[in-house]
Amino acid sequence: MDRATLQNEHAALFAEVLAEGRAAGAAEAVAEERARIAGVLAVPAVGHGSLVSAALTDGSTAEQLSLRILQAEQTQRDKHLEASAAGANKPVQASEAPAEGTEEARALIGAAVAAGSVA
Repeated sequence: MDRATLQNEHAALFAEVLAEGRAAGAAEAVAEERARIAGVLAVPAVGHGSLVSAALTDGSTAEQLSLRILQAEQTQRDKHLEASAAGANKPVQASEAPAEGTEEARALIGAAVAAGSVA
């Protein structure tokens, strides 16, 4: 018996089998999508919320999101390295501490104690 014969001679059975197949397919698709979303949300993505949001809406997998995060972080590191090489992050020279026992030193210590920074 082929599909056409089943559909023509046993329409009720054909409709029942078709409905069961559709329901099973829909349930499987829902389970797969839930697993995909759970995987995306499980990716450690601090500072990459926009990439996570995009992955949730565009159908990306956790693996694809992870790759995008690594690429974004590499781009960020490259920009930082270029800026550093161009002199954008020159270290600041530390100031000398006031001489012990001077009025300035006593004032700084008093301010730190009052702020609760020093016991």
